[in-house]
Amino acid sequence: MARARATCQLISRSLAHKSESYTATVSAPRIAMESVGLARPLQLLRLRRQFAVPVFAIGLQRSMSSASSSSSPPQSNKEQQTWANTAANVAALEREELQRYLQTMTRDSQELRDQIRTVHEERVELGIQMTELQQQIAGQTKELHELVERMAMEQVGLHDRVQRQDRPETGGQGRMVYRPESDFASRQPTHICELGHTSLAEMSVMGNHPAQRERLLREIMCADGTSWDDAHKVLIAFDKYNERYYWMESLPYRFGMTLAIVSAIGGTLMVFSGPIAYWYALQVAGEDLPDGVKDVNDLTVNQVGSWTWTWMEPMIGTASFVLLCCQFGRAQAGKMNMKSYGEIILQWRADRLSAKFPNYDRSMVRAWGKHMPRVGLNFFPVYESNVGLRGPTTGL
Repeated sequence: MARARATCQLISRSLAHKSESYTATVSAPRIAMESVGLARPLQLLRLRRQFAVPVFAIGLQRSMSSASSSSSPPQSNKEQQTWANTAANVAALEREELQRYLQTMTRDSQELRDQIRTVHEERVELGIQMTELQQQIAGQTKELHELVERMAMEQVGLHDRVQRQDRPETGGQGRMVYRPESDFASRQPTHICELGHTSLAEMSVMGNHPAQRERLLREIMCADGTSWDDAHKVLIAFDKYNERYYWMESLPYRFGMTLAIVSAIGGTLMVFSGPIAYWYALQVAGEDLPDGVKDVNDLTVNQVGSWTWTWMEPMIGTASFVLLCCQFGRAQAGKMNMKSYGEIILQWRADRLSAKFPNYDRSMVRAWGKHMPRVGLNFFPVYESNVGLRGPTTGL
């Protein structure tokens, strides 16, 4: 009996000691766990630690004291043996329960350690991300300051004032003209492809063909996902299709230009050239040489002009009047916003080109298509497919 009671007291003290040890073990990371958001699991663990083991030990002590107080110690050896066996069985059950409880607490502690480790790793990763964001913000701030400085350099009113040494005035007479530095001069654009979208759009609206060409190149780059150099290959296909009927479209202009040149030269010769005037007088006009003149070579250039003016004046005057009437009619048609032959041809070219290439923006294609190629002194056109990457002259 005394041995069983001593065993129960030893178990009770062991449970109390293990409870105190576990309390000391888990109290260290308590502050860290509460700071990272593990307050709920920690609270449950604390309640379990505070009440489970002490209650178990107190219950064991009360059961032993009640058993000892309610019944007298057994006197026979059989009763003592039964009591000892019962106490041993109770101690074994309580020991198993304590081991299961300790295993549960060990698992809970390991889970908490894993959670703490995970939270710590997340905090480290978050710190790295914050550092990277701070570096990106610093870089963007630097780029923003550089951009503001460049924009300020483009504004005339934001340049540094240069005071003249010999003029103390603060007005315009006391300032020197702004002189750009070499670094600023090295950044000026040398080709239209270096201009921004806004500048190109404004120039295109004003009818600048190189700007319309550059806008179409950028549209090809965007639609096909290609480079600026490769976009010229598509533009060459545009140009070949657009100039398919060039000679037919430009035939009235070429005929009118030829007729004007021939009429100017022929009219001048028929008025002032003696042999041509004499042939025309006999064959067409039915006129003879002036009185007292036997040979046309005896007349000077001015005398020939005075002689031929009698029949050339009505023709030249009538032709001039006809041209004047045509010019007047064209002016009235322009006031009525009526399209001329050239405008009709250009619109037809633009519509035909945009219908052939529907994958690109119609307004950009039509704006570029409303253009006739320039003509050299040999009366042959200079197509854009023959001007290379720089394109037509832009004036830059």
